Amino acid sequence: MSTDHQSARVALGARLRMLRAEAGLDGQGIAERLGWQRSKVSRLETGKQTPTSEDLRQWAQAVGRPDVADELAGRLTGLETRYRSMRRQLAGGHLARQEVGVAGDRSHHVAACGGGGAVSRPVAERRLRPARVHREQRVPADLRRGP
Repeated sequence: MSTDHQSARVALGARLRMLRAEAGLDGQGIAERLGWQRSKVSRLETGKQTPTSEDLRQWAQAVGRPDVADELAGRLTGLETRYRSMRRQLAGGHLARQEVGVAGDRSHHVAACGGGGAVSRPVAERRLRPARVHREQRVPADLRRGP
């Protein structure tokens, strides 16, 4: 499940990658300038790791763009706000979030069936029905014969 928080982290990573490319650096080059491992640069650029405000300040300096440090810090603040919001939503359990998803499935099902008609069984309920499977097995003739 992709969250707003994860999407924002990926967007921040893309911005870092763009700044690095504009500076004419590859991943190894910026890692050397910053004294970081190449893997940290990769994790930040792909959104797998959230940078600190100090990481962003150093990045802006390393690419020769100290003027973007405030922009990057603002993006980080927005990312942290989304994360806190997500945590608050899930603090009481996942039920509320799941109900939003089920409601979306129901509205999708109604629209797919031609609009406002009554839906006899919601999509989510059908997904949760246990499947009944009958499987017939036959024993080959040579195994049915006795010794």
